[in-house]
Amino acid sequence: MKTWVLFLAMLFMLSCDEERESYVFAYGSEVKFQPGNRYVSEDNALVLQINRISDSRCPEGAYCFWQGEVSVYWYLNQDKTEELVLRSHFKPVDTVGVHLFRLIDVKPYPKLNREIADSERVVTMRIDKLGN
Repeated sequence: MKTWVLFLAMLFMLSCDEERESYVFAYGSEVKFQPGNRYVSEDNALVLQINRISDSRCPEGAYCFWQGEVSVYWYLNQDKTEELVLRSHFKPVDTVGVHLFRLIDVKPYPKLNREIADSERVVTMRIDKLGN
């Protein structure tokens, strides 16, 4: 079932929508990503898009017994469709195929009693191609 969901999501993401813009990113530098946009590596070997962001960080103005964390769920396609999850506290770095993904930051930081729209969110990440 998970495979079908990923397949359908990637099929939708990579559909032939001429009006949908893709953003090109370079390996080896910090890049800002936003939900809803599709990103393509400079060598066209990797396509990725944020699926969702789950933010349980302790909001400013609150007292928490744990700092919480933010998780970013990605759809990515190199040779096949896969899901990548990076977590600020437990798993900020992961390798998939020949790519190393490093979560740097997710902004804005949550504030007490304020919802954050996806359009406001910015994920900073560095992607390196192994062997380069």
